[in-house]
Amino acid sequence: MVDENEFLPVAGERTPIGDTGAVIAAPHAIQLRALNHVAIRVNELEKAETFYTSFFGMTIIGRAYLGPKGGYQPVAAGYDPRTAYATNREADVTFLRSEALTFVLRRMGRGDRVETNAVLDHISVDVDIHGFTELRGEVLMRNFDVLMLAPEALTFRDPFGVVWEVTLDDAGDAFPRP
Repeated sequence: MVDENEFLPVAGERTPIGDTGAVIAAPHAIQLRALNHVAIRVNELEKAETFYTSFFGMTIIGRAYLGPKGGYQPVAAGYDPRTAYATNREADVTFLRSEALTFVLRRMGRGDRVETNAVLDHISVDVDIHGFTELRGEVLMRNFDVLMLAPEALTFRDPFGVVWEVTLDDAGDAFPRP
């Protein structure tokens, strides 16, 4: 259950402190700079790749394995999904791009049940250095579930269960932009 009292007031509002008559000013809103990507959980990367490339005309821009500390390790050129399946070396993620959007397909495994209400894996956004520093402090002070913390990136679960990946605008992505 979400406790509405644990959230800060909206930027620009003034909030009374108890019965003292004193007020606190809310911090400014954190400015999101851009949507990095939308990540979707899938059981089979090859089937999902085929659908998104044929239906939406997206282009595969890369595949990767998840590293031991959560980063990406690029898959070598010449990757063949069927050979990878037979040798138990399937990629963990595929990056797809259209003009307007980048998708990250994240393989959950053929035996895993992917619920229709839980297909969204995470939302990834860019922020400037001020917003990144402020957001990191808020996430840590509020004791949100921190999934990954690095000098230029932060992944956390908000109180509503949404996973956010926040990167410093100048840090660059795990995959190249056009």
